[in-house]
Amino acid sequence: MSTASTRCDDPVTAVGTADTMVSPENSIRYIDAVTQRSGIGALLLADGEDHVSLVSADSAHNQQILDIISETSDKTVDELAQHHSR
Repeated sequence: MSTASTRCDDPVTAVGTADTMVSPENSIRYIDAVTQRSGIGALLLADGEDHVSLVSADSAHNQQILDIISETSDKTVDELAQHHSR
């Protein structure tokens, strides 16, 4: 699927439980499909957040989302696979 030089393009999905633009159920199905096909995916369901508030600096989940981005943005798919296999 990848080589060590390939940048990560597998999904990390964050969705608010109050999101009416992207249904949380749709995100759950999406990540389930990715992982069923041996892909790497993670889902953050942010309680009470909607499509816009989720990425607001005022969001209670803001730091968690920034941490996920920081921890994964410079990883290769192989590096993420090693992390997820622990």
